[in-house]
Amino acid sequence: MKQYLPSGCSIEVKLIRSNPEFALEFPSTSKTGVSGCPYSFGIQECNLVIKVFTVNEQILKHHQSLFSRDSKAQYPIRTTQVRGIQIPTGCMTFYTDVLWSNRLPLFAIFGLIESTRFNGAFNKHPFNFVPNGLSSILLKVDQENLICKSLPVQYNSNLYQLAFDTLSDAVGENSPGNSISRDNYTKGFTFYIFHLLPVSAGVEFQPQRVGTMRAELQFETATTSPLHLVECSRV
Repeated sequence: MKQYLPSGCSIEVKLIRSNPEFALEFPSTSKTGVSGCPYSFGIQECNLVIKVFTVNEQILKHHQSLFSRDSKAQYPIRTTQVRGIQIPTGCMTFYTDVLWSNRLPLFAIFGLIESTRFNGAFNKHPFNFVPNGLSSILLKVDQENLICKSLPVQYNSNLYQLAFDTLSDAVGENSPGNSISRDNYTKGFTFYIFHLLPVSAGVEFQPQRVGTMRAELQFETATTSPLHLVECSRV
């Protein structure tokens, strides 16, 4: 469902710049004679492009008439949240704290990445999401009934089709796709997507659901370095 803002609305956009270690890539992480961060970057120009539509004059007059009577435009607003959860070295099983309580999200996306990449390193790509030894991820949603959704994987045996298929389910049947092939899935694009509502369920008009949500991760062997579980959800 397309949503448009009426004329005269004030909009505030806040941009937060990443650290140089996260935003830049260099083979070397230090410079001779330089202490601290050896590189920096500056933003020379930033543009916001907004698409403007021409609306029928009669519709505009009707809107103005409604607003003049203190009527308010109401929109179904969705919020997207991204967070990182650290997994220590030596983990075979990791349980997250409660990720969501009360209002539940529509879907949740998970990915594993080395903590050094998550925090930023000049010589490491910050978006290299790979299996990192995971053998299964379980999502537990406690509503009126306990709902458990599990994605078992065996990357050493090339058995991860169920996890890969969640990427296609996320974009829907009529989408041109996301250009991630099965071979590339384990080479930086390893994500696990859980839908708490069907993709075609008309989520804009679904009632809010309440409960708690948490995740459980199993690894083939104990983790040899700190990892971050990155979770993205929309409510």
